[in-house]
Amino acid sequence: MKEKVFKCGYLHCSHENKDVKQSDAIQIKNRHWHKDCYEIDENIKEVAEIYYNHISSTVVMGFLKKVINEIVFKRLLNNKVAKNDSDLEASRYLLFAMNYALEKNIRLNSPAGLYYLIDNAKVKEAWARKKAKEIEKEASRELEDDDFDFDAVRTEYKPKTPTKQSGFGSIFG
Repeated sequence: MKEKVFKCGYLHCSHENKDVKQSDAIQIKNRHWHKDCYEIDENIKEVAEIYYNHISSTVVMGFLKKVINEIVFKRLLNNKVAKNDSDLEASRYLLFAMNYALEKNIRLNSPAGLYYLIDNAKVKEAWARKKAKEIEKEASRELEDDDFDFDAVRTEYKPKTPTKQSGFGSIFG
């Protein structure tokens, strides 16, 4: 039987044809979403919630959402990957930057301060460290999954010593 295909329920879906198979979809009420589209939406909601709860409860939510959407969808982070991966990475970075700002007590006076936050050198360095740790963890996990025995590989070099002299000297004696 042919698998059902739905249109992604996310307004900013950046997949080519916006179709999502039922087995790959996340269903919320009667809408079906790509997994990465759902994660982007959840990250955006969480950034807005963090801003509202921890920075300013008098913020104009329309302006905050506009700034967040510009950061995530307008390629302000200059990612050199596919559009849908770029949006997902941008939403993850923005969420990380917000959490980092709270942790390190970086002041934000308005939603426009998010533009400066994502360009902050300390935030970028912390993000690079986090990504390096993730890559290292993934590499170690892949090595654990492999059944390759590193102890079986001979790592030392022992030159062979000739037992019998051969060549021109062996002719005479």
